[in-house]
Amino acid sequence: MFAYGDWAELSKGINSGGEFSYIHNELGLISDENHLINQKFDFIFGSDILYEISNYEALLGVFDRFLTQSGQVLIVSKMFYYGNGGGVYEFMDYCEKDGRFLVTSVAELNDKIGGNQRSILKLCRKI
Repeated sequence: MFAYGDWAELSKGINSGGEFSYIHNELGLISDENHLINQKFDFIFGSDILYEISNYEALLGVFDRFLTQSGQVLIVSKMFYYGNGGGVYEFMDYCEKDGRFLVTSVAELNDKIGGNQRSILKLCRKI
């Protein structure tokens, strides 16, 4: 399934118009409200979602709501997002202070074109 929308609204299951946030399954069909409200996932994947520090609280809210107890989140991110203040280190610091998730860097990749390193982060719930 694929989800899109504002992180804070998605974690509540509604968008700013009071309607349900859009969720697509692998066939591209919109799921109904009840399916997402009760849904939990073993894996959540994200890419380039750490660019804005002000989104971190809502992003962790999405993970907290939709991740199973033993689930994992995998995020591919640039180490730094110039002009936005976000990045891998800022997110890891934020998670440590938040206390809900343990975050580890499982790989670092060199971006030969842009010159900015990327990291793959793994999040799991603290027990």
